[in-house]
Amino acid sequence: MNGQSYTSFPFGSTLAAIAAVLWLTAPTALAQPTEDDRWFGGSGAYDFCLNAIEEDPVMAFDRALAWNAQGGGPPAIHCSALALIELAQYGDAADRLDALAQDLNNGLSGLIRAQILIQAANAWIMEGFPDQGIESLDAALSLNVESSGISAQIYFDRARAHALDHEWREAVDDLTRALDYAPGAKDALTLRATSYRLLGETENAQEDIARVLDADSDYAPALLERGVLNLLAGDEEAAREDWISVLQMEAEDDLQRAARSYLYELDFPGGL
Repeated sequence: MNGQSYTSFPFGSTLAAIAAVLWLTAPTALAQPTEDDRWFGGSGAYDFCLNAIEEDPVMAFDRALAWNAQGGGPPAIHCSALALIELAQYGDAADRLDALAQDLNNGLSGLIRAQILIQAANAWIMEGFPDQGIESLDAALSLNVESSGISAQIYFDRARAHALDHEWREAVDDLTRALDYAPGAKDALTLRATSYRLLGETENAQEDIARVLDADSDYAPALLERGVLNLLAGDEEAAREDWISVLQMEAEDDLQRAARSYLYELDFPGGL
């Protein structure tokens, strides 16, 4: 032990440490269930537009606009929004997605509307406006879609938005709801552990992390969080082992940056 106080250690680390536990997934990566398990009935033109996004998002956006002007409707609007996401124009994409989901005259089912609102929320989060993301998710909840997967996603994403606003109690509440629909979900348990820890409820945090690592001992986000909990408990070597384990894995960049940040702060508490 080097005499350092660890009471505030996790709070002083870089923003990468918080980002690492939020898993800011781009909306284009979300599952897209509809009545026949395909968006817009499996429209060939829509699928063509999606493929174009991967090759040239600017061209795809222009084509989606032209398609919409010719009567393409919801598929064209949705494709244009996804192209904007690929171009990192998250706010503009979120506006389009919110408008599309809340247009009651376009014939979209409640299930599709809910999923589009989830995408809008993720776009708002990526843009750095978690409060607007929460509004989109509240709108999705109001649709009362009977899908445990959709409900779990809504509550998990709303918890992420609350976490970005440092509203840890609200995050815990939403993660608990998400876990009601998806018991044992590793991402939800790990984020809830982080939220508990930042509320000073370390015993609850330790219980959640233990559940995750009992099920998957190599789950990098949970190892990162357990390292912080170990350090708060005064076990510097155990914390170091957890963070080095993360660095040795093929983990996400944010997780690796957070582990390096924690190790640096552990070894050089006052900086170089």
